[in-house]
Amino acid sequence: MGAIDILGFWILIKIWTIIQDFILRIFCPSLIPNTDKNGVKIKPTWEIPGPTIWLPLLGDALTLNKFGGPEKFLDYVSSLHAKYGPIVKTKLGPQKFIFVNHPALYEEIVRSEPKCPVSFKLPSAEAFYEKHKIKRGLFFRDGEEWREGRTLLTQLLLKDTGRYMETLFDSVEPVLQRLMDNWTFKSGKSKDGHIQNIEQDCYEFFLSAIMTVTYGQHFETYLSQAGSSVTTLAIEAIKLNQSTFDLNAHPIQMATGLGLKCWKEYEAYTLNNLTIGRKCADIALETMAATGGSLEEFGLLYRLKNVCNASDEDIRVHCTDFTVDISDPVSLTLLWTLYALGRNLDVQEKILQEIEHVCGTGENVGYNDFQKLPYLNSTFKEVMRMFSTAQLVIRKNAKDVVLGGYNVTSDYIVALSTFSSHKNPALFTNPEQFWPERWLGEERDVDTGAMKRSENAYFPFGIGKRACAGKHLVQNLTKLFVAKIVQNFVVESDEVQTKLKIMLYPDGDMNIRLKPR
Repeated sequence: MGAIDILGFWILIKIWTIIQDFILRIFCPSLIPNTDKNGVKIKPTWEIPGPTIWLPLLGDALTLNKFGGPEKFLDYVSSLHAKYGPIVKTKLGPQKFIFVNHPALYEEIVRSEPKCPVSFKLPSAEAFYEKHKIKRGLFFRDGEEWREGRTLLTQLLLKDTGRYMETLFDSVEPVLQRLMDNWTFKSGKSKDGHIQNIEQDCYEFFLSAIMTVTYGQHFETYLSQAGSSVTTLAIEAIKLNQSTFDLNAHPIQMATGLGLKCWKEYEAYTLNNLTIGRKCADIALETMAATGGSLEEFGLLYRLKNVCNASDEDIRVHCTDFTVDISDPVSLTLLWTLYALGRNLDVQEKILQEIEHVCGTGENVGYNDFQKLPYLNSTFKEVMRMFSTAQLVIRKNAKDVVLGGYNVTSDYIVALSTFSSHKNPALFTNPEQFWPERWLGEERDVDTGAMKRSENAYFPFGIGKRACAGKHLVQNLTKLFVAKIVQNFVVESDEVQTKLKIMLYPDGDMNIRLKPR
């Protein structure tokens, strides 16, 4: 073929490319096969398996109702995966969903993440912001504002933490001891060691612990000057959880337009929490400015101001977020931890033996001991596998994405069914068994080849760029809590089922009993 023929062929290819990209693809898309980078045809959204939607206004809500309504949402999603496979679509009311429960699909989602992934916010949170325009923490941010906040918190909590984490977590010891003294007293007053109001106690402990880490040992003074107390915040946090669940069961436009009770309660509790949180941060900032302060005295506040060079407004927003705007997931994790320990007495004894071997009998467990306590670490991982309070990781895409060979349009919410993969027998041997040993040694059993665990299917703190920035705080506080519990008590609990009320709750009374050692 001569040079002129080659040139002519090249020109024809260019002309066809222009016709294809700028004419046919726009005006006659069905004539152009849509393929991925490997040349595999991408199937349209409507081909994703899922239930047939006969009632567009209700979607598949009647089927959900057969399972027990919104509280049994996880059972409904599990049934969809069992029937249709690892990727399934459905519609509930006006909202369209794609659910996925396989590690390969999780990996695809992470690979296709944009620079600043968009978070899914509950309609209640969006309505509150539209009315009050109050800045909130990382979860409520998007775009460049989210990226800046994430960079700041990564520096604060995940990078170059060095020795200062030891100082912060050692400061929690007095808070833990007060909780042990309180539960020893309550246990002594009960015939069988039953602890009354244990959910509220878990809230109060976490609030006290995280405020100690954030503001230092004088946090109660700042909180009092701001017009509140730990007990008041804990009671209101529990009420806020219920009002949030009730509110999001209604169309938000109706709830706000008619001024329903659940909206008024949600608005009042949220507004009060944010006001108290910002006041507390301002008082702590003023005190630190007047005294100079140190990490030991002012906790993360000192590091935010003097190491991260955060602005006062960023400090207000993030400290409020740490302390009064996210108390419920961690407090519920503590409650589920007690439940898991109470159902597994042998696990308690193994943790205690490990602690006594490494730290000595009756000695406090410190932050630097964790690396020498593999069974304690494994127990925490197993709690989060079975009882992670955030059972779904939700993604909201600004544009269409390809997932599992399907084109997923941007009007679908994509939810990672991590609760489902965490209990998949192909990924976790005997998934219904609470078995910390699965996290020790190799992923596969050396004798049987069975998959003890699958690390790439385990995401209790979310996944990708929007994974929880505070996960190390939660991990370490919970492990300190577990260590202190088994050193002081034998825990017993009654079996319960689960229900979803935004987060994972017990469907019944755990009847947690603590018997002093």
